[in-house]
Amino acid sequence: MEHQDTRMEWSTGATGATLSNVPAGSYSVTISDSRGCTFVLPVEIGGTAVPNVDAGADAQITCLNNGQVVLDGSSSTPGVTFSWSGPGIVSGGSTEDVTVDEQGTYTLTVTNPQTGCSSTDAASVTVNNTLPGATATGGTLTCTTTSIMLTGSGNGSFSWTGPNNFTSQDQNPTVSVAGTYVLTVTGANGCTSTDNAEVILDDEAPGATATGGTLTCTTTSVMLTGSGNGSFSWTGPNNFTSQDQNPTVSVAGTYVLTVTGSNGCTSTDNAEVILDDEAPGATATGGTLTCTTTSIMLTGSGNGSFSWTGPNNFTSQEQNPTVSVAGTYVLTVTGANGCTSTDNAEVISMMKLPVQLQPVVRSLAPPRALCSPAAATVPSPGPVPTTSPARTRTRPCRLLEPMCSP
Repeated sequence: MEHQDTRMEWSTGATGATLSNVPAGSYSVTISDSRGCTFVLPVEIGGTAVPNVDAGADAQITCLNNGQVVLDGSSSTPGVTFSWSGPGIVSGGSTEDVTVDEQGTYTLTVTNPQTGCSSTDAASVTVNNTLPGATATGGTLTCTTTSIMLTGSGNGSFSWTGPNNFTSQDQNPTVSVAGTYVLTVTGANGCTSTDNAEVILDDEAPGATATGGTLTCTTTSVMLTGSGNGSFSWTGPNNFTSQDQNPTVSVAGTYVLTVTGSNGCTSTDNAEVILDDEAPGATATGGTLTCTTTSIMLTGSGNGSFSWTGPNNFTSQEQNPTVSVAGTYVLTVTGANGCTSTDNAEVISMMKLPVQLQPVVRSLAPPRALCSPAAATVPSPGPVPTTSPARTRTRPCRLLEPMCSP
């Protein structure tokens, strides 16, 4: 037994009172003390061999083995006992196979209880739980983009899941349904990373409102007005097309506005352009001027405003003006749509009688003029020969009073 003041050194170079794990043979131990005394003793170790031991291969803890690993120890020596030591023994510390969950060095000691000899071996355990990483990108479905490609990245294999039981092992699959898609990337160590990709459906209509107008006899063109959140396209009668928001047209009919949004979706609306060229109608009635009726009222009718023209530069905006001059009067009726109708009214004058009186010649009586304001020629009194010209004489006639004032 070695005391504090005694030192023991074996011929193998080992120190201490025990020499372990050496083959059979002749050895010596040198014992010295503090007084300087030295003794050399021969030691014979018999032929009983130390037990065989193998701690197994080094191992790695990964996501594949759920954070634990089993070290497979063994010994070809029968009847030995096993004992493991290390930082993270979970179970099996006194058996051949030990389960560990931490990185480090694990030592297996095999002991032969018959001889008391033991042997040791060690195995190294490392940890590899690095995540592969995952990045997933989606996109937007529109009225014109009906499918998109999902993009995935990461250091491993790819697996996608999504709406309607969608699955894919492609790195960048193509989809046509909106929703949330989940990418799972699995690394070589069995560790996984996930990320989500959103696919959005943008099918909102841009809206379209179209307004037309009315063409009349004075309004020969109208501006169509369109509104909506997008670009504009018009079609209409006579192969009309326009990309203007508010084009000008001059043909009646139905015009179709199509508004296309940035997402490719469209909205339509119709604009009606009406032609109002209906004439207002005009009826004009005149009358007769006489010695007692020196003025009359013209009568006009029609659906609009009235304008009269007539003799002596006559004009009037009244519907039924009064006139005192004979002649032709023209009525023009202008409707609200600017269209016009005309009619004539005749005013007749009966204020002078167109009577021409002839002189009357009587035989054997004093001649007299009945109405002629000029001189009259009458035969002289006496028998009127039938074969000779008559003699005549002239005298003034009495003028008859006119029946009417001019």
